Amino acid sequence: MVRTRLSAAFRSRLNVLRENKGLKILSILLALILFLLSRQQNIEVRLNDVPIQFQGLPPGHEILDDGEQRVSVRLYGPEDLVRRLNSNQITVVAHLQHKDPGQRVVQLHPEDVVRPPRVKVSQIFPPNIRLQIERTVVRTVPIKPRTAGVLEPGIEVYDVSVTPSQIHLEGPESQLNELRDVSTETINLAGHNTSFSKMVDVETLHPSIRIKTREQIRLSVTIGERRITRIFTGVPVRWPDQVTGDRLLTRKVDVEIRGPLSQVAALPASEIRVEVRTAGVPREQGTVVPIVLLPEGTTPFLEAVRVSPPAIQYRHP
Repeated sequence: MVRTRLSAAFRSRLNVLRENKGLKILSILLALILFLLSRQQNIEVRLNDVPIQFQGLPPGHEILDDGEQRVSVRLYGPEDLVRRLNSNQITVVAHLQHKDPGQRVVQLHPEDVVRPPRVKVSQIFPPNIRLQIERTVVRTVPIKPRTAGVLEPGIEVYDVSVTPSQIHLEGPESQLNELRDVSTETINLAGHNTSFSKMVDVETLHPSIRIKTREQIRLSVTIGERRITRIFTGVPVRWPDQVTGDRLLTRKVDVEIRGPLSQVAALPASEIRVEVRTAGVPREQGTVVPIVLLPEGTTPFLEAVRVSPPAIQYRHP
């Protein structure tokens, strides 16, 4: 009877083994792999160009850097794992807590290297880095239009303007303090014979400077007929608010007019008025700057650029 019970127990265990045969084989294979890995040779390799990740930078500050800083890291671990690593799988964390603005030194520690498990860090080179930490500031600077190219004969550029005329920038304090203005991208004038405008972008000299203005920038170019100058001599001086007894010592002047060729050439001398107004001027002063009045309806680009003499003399009794 005992033999019967033993035989039944043996058959029961045999059935269990048969039913879980796949699991048993998988367990054995996993154990074998772990055993082989545990006995794998450890080696040391050096990875170059490992990126640095900065953490803890105080609010309102930034790093003034011409390029991304990288270091070399010497790693130690299982051969098959270490040899497959590349520099983009490793990161060195640099802690910047409590760092004030200025030239600063940051220590790099092996425990701050982000790496796969079972891989150790034996060395970081260099063991420290230098950084320029600066306050982040915002400044408003003028926009300078930039053009190139030559217009056709007989026409010229009267005016180049941008709207808005200023732009808001953000960046490191030292760079923005040195900045006096920013230029638009270059607009070619060649091929244009009338006024035009374009939407443009601006260029900053430093990549760390950011543009805060969201408004689009319009560059406008005013083009017109070639301008000339013409001198009108002996233009009489008028004195609308002359007081009885007062008299002019300077009765005639020469006026230099500048503007589009066709308008200046056709302008009659009789339509140019030169006046002086002395209301509110101290009586003992004796001189006043003349005013040149051009005919109504003329273009704003027709202007008096010089009067000779530049001051009119008069006398009170």
